[in-house]
Amino acid sequence: MSRKILVSLVSDQTIPNINFIKSNNPFDEYWFITTSYSEGESNGIAEPGKSRSNWIIETCNIFDKSEKIKVIEDDLKDISNKLTAKIKELDYDPKFTIHLTCGTKMMSLSTYLFFKDMTDQIYYTPIGSKHFKKINTDEILDSKPISIDDYLKGYGIKFKSKQCSKEQSYVYDFFNIFSKGLVDLNLLNDLRRHYRGKSAISIEKVENVIEETESDRGKRIENLNAFLNSINFEAKESGKLLKKEIEFLTGGWFEEFIFYKIKQILNLDDNFIKIGVELEKSKITNTNDLDVVIVRNDRFIVIECKTGMKMPDGKITQLFNETVYKAAALKKNFGLNVTSYLMTLEDLTNGDLVNKADILGVKVIHETDIKDEEKLNKRLIEI
Repeated sequence: MSRKILVSLVSDQTIPNINFIKSNNPFDEYWFITTSYSEGESNGIAEPGKSRSNWIIETCNIFDKSEKIKVIEDDLKDISNKLTAKIKELDYDPKFTIHLTCGTKMMSLSTYLFFKDMTDQIYYTPIGSKHFKKINTDEILDSKPISIDDYLKGYGIKFKSKQCSKEQSYVYDFFNIFSKGLVDLNLLNDLRRHYRGKSAISIEKVENVIEETESDRGKRIENLNAFLNSINFEAKESGKLLKKEIEFLTGGWFEEFIFYKIKQILNLDDNFIKIGVELEKSKITNTNDLDVVIVRNDRFIVIECKTGMKMPDGKITQLFNETVYKAAALKKNFGLNVTSYLMTLEDLTNGDLVNKADILGVKVIHETDIKDEEKLNKRLIEI
């Protein structure tokens, strides 16, 4: 009797392993050559929630077929001895396939030397490619697109996402109204400052609030209902605005516009683009609120959306810095294939801020490009 066994190397980057497993027909067994570091061990104590091999196994749903071989990553002899011992345990004829993309250089070298005379099914991912190549031949194995669910699972991260509150046609109409300057920005600023986060508000009460103190200034929005009628905004409950509707009016509409626009231009289905992604806080990440998320060509792309970036004093710098540093921090949490964007309707023609973002690895698309449909479509295609 023979059994097909896939041998994979485990390291920081889990996505190549997940992709290889999902791009192949099922194997009978999956062996993961791993290390104390990759298993999340610290001072000899293992933390299962930090085990990269566990993340791969769970994402691929291969619990009952998987085994781990823990080695010393820079010790060729240890790796060879551990593999020899493992093979001696077998009472059947193994048919090996080897995937060398991950792991340290010494792990890859040792594994290759160990298996090169046992199998010609040895693969790796060439830098910048979208496929797996068999060593010493021209044979390639195409990779399948990986979903957002699998990408985040592959890093041990649980999440939930939202749904758009309005249909695409209305969101596009709102964008056009906003772009033409036909939206009362002062009204929206008052709505944001005093009512964003409320579970619901009565339109009539808001229009008749008595402003007793200086801090109450802006709570009374006398023409709120007239404004809603002017933009053809249909509230779910008559006479009220619910939390999600307030969020839409005070900036959420722009996230929905970018979501719909990218989905349309790149022809993405819901497995590869999501809006309002909330990450579960853990020891892996403390970033928990992402506006729009895309996975494309195995790259995790995060887009932060801001209609405006001016502080009360008229300066942009503080909020810009907070947004850019948040986007840049994602690289630490998600690894090398994270691409961060800031999309804003603020005019950032002054190149200083854009250059600062670029240094931090954050790409900026601002007012000039977003309000020009041809330019925006071109920028989005390049994502």
